[in-house]
Amino acid sequence: MIDLSPPPLVFVKPPALLRSIGDSPNALQLELSRSGLPRSVRRQIIKELQRLARSSRDPALAPFLAMPFQPGFRHKAGGGPITTTFVSTQVDAATTKSVFTFSAVSFGASANTDRVVVVGFGFRDNATSRTLSSATIDGAAATIGVQQSKVTGGLALTGFIARVQGTDATGDIVLTFSGVVNRGGGIYVYSCENMQNITATDADNTDTSDPYVGSIDVQAGGVAFASGFSGQGGTNTLTGSGFTADVDNVDIPQAGTKGSCGHGDYASTQTGLAITYDASSNSDSGACFVAYR
Repeated sequence: MIDLSPPPLVFVKPPALLRSIGDSPNALQLELSRSGLPRSVRRQIIKELQRLARSSRDPALAPFLAMPFQPGFRHKAGGGPITTTFVSTQVDAATTKSVFTFSAVSFGASANTDRVVVVGFGFRDNATSRTLSSATIDGAAATIGVQQSKVTGGLALTGFIARVQGTDATGDIVLTFSGVVNRGGGIYVYSCENMQNITATDADNTDTSDPYVGSIDVQAGGVAFASGFSGQGGTNTLTGSGFTADVDNVDIPQAGTKGSCGHGDYASTQTGLAITYDASSNSDSGACFVAYR
């Protein structure tokens, strides 16, 4: 006789990722608060997801259940292409700071409360290689998308940070470095609508000699950014297919240092998109590249 009874169920311990997220629903709370649902309904949704996350026996379900609890997660209804606007730039030529505060920075007009502010930066120290330790935009922590810290020559430091900020038109941007940056630097501020996630989808900081060429994969509807920095003045350029150099040769001014930053919005997928920063000096320069969707 053929036994047609179902096989015994084998229960496995829920994945560690799911066991750990039950008390960290901050990202999901933020998303639900934007939906207009009553607070009681939002709480019930979170409670049920937490229950599923703790008790799920299906490892394949783990990424799906865990997604709303992950840093940088945010879903934008509609899924349209990112539209990017270059807004403003500020410089600080200080020679004794490790914390740079740029006050009352313009973020530009916002069409939605989930607009993302992306900030490029370029700095230089002539003695010690530095890194960006943390950053805030309008008082809240920003996510570092990429940074390049040169370890030879003029020790340029470039990178990008991002944060959801759709309610304020201006605010402070604070960059905290690993030590004093004695040649100052500058920031370049962008307003991005329809960005799905403040975690970068791709980044490149590997080219350490001039001209700096980044190879970036950009998802359909995504945006690519590049930040370059030169410590020797002169002419410095950012170029790439479908790419706009929003600022070239911004004077810091401190010992001839200059910064450049640009972006490109792409309707179709870009694989290995080449963006080049051609600096006037190899020893005192650097650049990095990043993409978001």
